[in-house]
Parts: sequence; C-alpha cells; structure tokens
Amino acid sequence: MPSGPAKRLVKFAKECKDKKLRSFFLYKTKKDLKEVLAKYGVQDGRITDIPQFTPKPHNIDAILHACINIVRELTGKKISLNSQFEVVGEENTGRVDYAIQALEELICITEGK
Repeated sequence: MPSGPAKRLVKFAKECKDKKLRSFFLYKTKKDLKEVLAKYGVQDGRITDIPQFTPKPHNIDAILHACINIVRELTGKKISLNSQFEVVGEENTGRVDYAIQALEELICITEGK
C-alpha cells in the first residue's frame, strides 16, 4: 500500500486520467471563458495581462564559421559563405541568412519565422 508522496501521486494520476481536457475554442459562453482566463491569472478579460514569451536569441555565427573551417580541412574543398543570399531553385525559393556553397552542393540556413 503506497503511503505519503506515492499515494498522492497515484491519486493525482487517477484525477488526470478521469479529467477531460477542452480546447479554448470550445468555451461557448463568456462565463466559461472568464473562468478559464481567471484560472490562468487573467482578470476581466484583459489579455494584456498574459505575459509575453521572450525568445532566447541564439548567435550561430561563431559555430557556423567553425563548422565551415572543419569541413574545409576535412574535405580539402573550397567552401564559400555568402550572407543574405537569394536562393532560387526547383525546390527552394526565397531569402536565407546564409548560403554555403561547395562545388555543386548548396546548403541553406534559413531565418526562423
């Protein structure tokens, strides 16, 4: 027979199994919506109270240059790096942050949207 934290964990798992989740778009009335927003700390329907997600910036320049140098040494091939390159081809079109060209192969690192 479980006791202490194990017993609470089993009880919580059973509650989660029995609880039916609903998508936000299924809340049909204002009352339903207000209840769920209040649950997440949003009062009076002010969605500006929801904290904004701040993405963590990643600088890949140093890693990219190091990788290119390693590939140059391993392959003995000339590899060029062009920033803000425009790629037009059968499969890929559009602007990319970097294009790495080695002979006939083209690798594109695209900007995340």
